[in-house]
Amino acid sequence: MHDTTEYLLEQWGHWVRQHSLKLESKNVLGNLHGSTVPTPLITDDEALHIDKTVAKLKRRDPEMGTALCMYYINRQPYRRIAQALGRSLPVTHRLVATAVAWVDGALNAKPKEA
Repeated sequence: MHDTTEYLLEQWGHWVRQHSLKLESKNVLGNLHGSTVPTPLITDDEALHIDKTVAKLKRRDPEMGTALCMYYINRQPYRRIAQALGRSLPVTHRLVATAVAWVDGALNAKPKEA
């Protein structure tokens, strides 16, 4: 369960939301009180690695990266993502699924040997 890309992206989304809340608030303790953002179950290093990978995807295919972020960070339903992107629901499902597959490939790629 811990090693599926979907699970890692969900945890990354929690991590991004948690860190966004901390950055938006001057009073971190006040921000944590009553917070509804689940605690991410990945390390900061894992989250940063995923964050860098998603940034690469966004540079390569901005629409796909936006769809992925709307789904995993903003927790938007597919219908809302489709409306925001001006795409049909089936195309939006494919965009997110393809983005997940791209991230999976990038995370599991073997480093090139010199």
